Amino acid sequence: QKLVDTLLVADTVSACQADAFDHIVVLSADDDMVPGVLTGFRRRPSVSLARFDYRTDVGRYDSMLRSCGVQIHDISLLSG
Repeated sequence: QKLVDTLLVADTVSACQADAFDHIVVLSADDDMVPGVLTGFRRRPSVSLARFDYRTDVGRYDSMLRSCGVQIHDISLLSG
């Protein structure tokens, strides 16, 4: 699982550097994506973090991410 998380962070950073997208959304339930999301907030494209059950399961770094302007979305609201 750590390899998958590392690859997702690397893909996020690469996509931000390539400037090929207007917005990148990272879907993750853990905090391993924080480095990639923080890299994106300083650059264009903008990066958002999407989580399931965000209202009841707030991540440890979410207040820091929000203070940096990263949008965090609860996608469980989309289902049902």
